[in-house]
Amino acid sequence: MGLLSRLRGKGKDPSGSYVRAWAERQYGALGPETLFGINEVFAVMMYCVTRFGVLGREAESEDFLPLGDEFCAQYTGDPALFEVGCYFHFHTDLWLFSHYPDWREAVSLTLAEQYIALFRKALHMPSVGDLFDERLDMYGILTRRGEEEDRFRWYLLQLLNLTVPNGKPREYKLDNEPVVIGDALVDVALEIKLVSFLSGMVPWFREVLGKYIEMSSEESLEP
Repeated sequence: MGLLSRLRGKGKDPSGSYVRAWAERQYGALGPETLFGINEVFAVMMYCVTRFGVLGREAESEDFLPLGDEFCAQYTGDPALFEVGCYFHFHTDLWLFSHYPDWREAVSLTLAEQYIALFRKALHMPSVGDLFDERLDMYGILTRRGEEEDRFRWYLLQLLNLTVPNGKPREYKLDNEPVVIGDALVDVALEIKLVSFLSGMVPWFREVLGKYIEMSSEESLEP
């Protein structure tokens, strides 16, 4: 799986994220001889998700420099990663629907189940599954409305800002929530990081996932 060699190394993590540490251990254990199954796909997915806010910090520090490690600790910990990961999974599910419809249900469902189990443990929240479903329903509604990508990111920024005072993700009712007015500098930094993260990690994971499906199809394996 030569694609895996493209993304190695750890960034500084002031957030103390359980999920990031888990993802780095799992991803670090993958190698050229690894038998690649759905569990390994999930490990790659979570490694991608946990690159938010840490990938390239040394090279792209100008947008974070005025904010420092306190910002990263607040916005790249497990509550924030949950929100980023829900949106990442939504992108993945939509892509499967368009490119591998026969595989969508099995792959998307398995990834979702493992995602919920991981964050339930990390956040100590039995309701993580309900919040995950709520987020995907929200993004589905925005899709059916024909909203532009920047509108999706606006809602994701709202959810990220809500994790700071709450310390955990919470229920969010589309069209029935007050607008969260965040710090302007923080919002700009988050927007920059989100665009950079999504433009890099989403297509990279799709490539890995596509290779897995193609190999599994050729070998007549079930996902």
